[in-house]
This record gives sequence, C-alpha cells and structure tokens, in this order.
Amino acid sequence: QRYWIATVVHAICHPVHEMCIPHISSEFPGEMCNELELSTGNGMPMFLNGAAGDTNPPTVSMGPEYSHRHGIALAKLVQSPEHQLLLDTSVFAFTNSKVQLPIRPKSNVTNVLDAMARFSAIRIGSLAILFLPGEPFIEIALDIEKSSPFEHTIIVGYSENNIGYIPTEQAFSQGGYEVGPGKWSFLQKGTDQVILIYALKLLEKLFNK
Repeated sequence: QRYWIATVVHAICHPVHEMCIPHISSEFPGEMCNELELSTGNGMPMFLNGAAGDTNPPTVSMGPEYSHRHGIALAKLVQSPEHQLLLDTSVFAFTNSKVQLPIRPKSNVTNVLDAMARFSAIRIGSLAILFLPGEPFIEIALDIEKSSPFEHTIIVGYSENNIGYIPTEQAFSQGGYEVGPGKWSFLQKGTDQVILIYALKLLEKLFNK
C-alpha cells in the first residue's frame, strides 16, 4: 500500500459557494482537506488555487451544503489513480523575480509599488509550480502552460502580493467588475502579456538551472 507525504490539489475556481456571509468559512478547499485527512494514506492535504480571476462555481452564495458537496467530490476525484501524478523528488529548484507593471490612468492608485508584481517558481522533477500575484484570468494561465518548457506546469493565483485583477485584453472590451477601474482593478490594458512574458522567462530560468 502506498502512503503519501502530501497530497497537493490544484483547482481553477473561486472558493465562493458562501460569498458575502458574515462569518469565516474554509469553503470547499477546507471540506476537501477534511475528507482527505480521514484517510492516513493521503498525507498532508494542500490546496493550490488556480488563476481563477474570471471563474466562479455555478452555485455562488447558495449555502454551506454546496461547499460540502463540492469538497467531497473533489477529494474523491483526487484519490482516483487516473488523476494522480507521481514525481521524481530528487530534482528540486526555486527561483523568483519581480517587475513593475503599468498603472491605469484615473484608477486613483498613485503608489507605483502597489503594481510591483512578484513571481516565484518551484521545480520538482518534471513539474513546475508558478506562483503569480493578484487575480489573473484563467486564459493567462492557459497561455503560460502551453508555452512552458516543463512537462507539467501548475499556475497558482493569489499567491504573491495583491495587485488586483489581471484581466485579458479582450475582457476590457467586454466590461464588468473585474476591469474596474477601482482599488480592485488598476492595472493598464496589456498587462496580461507582460505577465506572460515574465512568467515564461522565470520558467525558462528554472528549467535550465
């Protein structure tokens, strides 16, 4: 029987089944971790939130029952062999970088350091885990994955400093809350391509270490 040191789960979805409630909730990641902890064979469960700036579950704000059901379903999915990735842990490396991003005019953000984006990346064998700042749209993560030099690449959002939403250029023409402008969305149009370029530079650096 195989026993895991840890079970790392990557999900591309806002954990907001219970958004706008007056109490703190661990949401479906917490429910998932509780379910995985029932078996000692899963090790320490860890949840990595993907680039989900524009991706919500279809049952937003519909109560804790949906959160519980989502977490249980995700835990069962994770434990099925076809969804598991075994890694060679003998190769490990880490790198990071930062870049100053442009601030949108009339966004009422005057401190340029608010738009200083930090990136980090970890290599474990054939897997790269890239940690992005802010709330990147899922399309940005997909573009990074397609061009990554690694066999497997996981893009994690909300994992560095808060620089607000990182929409795609197309999203600006569609409008909506995520493109603001406001304290939650103040980056200039085209920032998604800057993020893409610097993310791939970091992954190339990690790949060649």
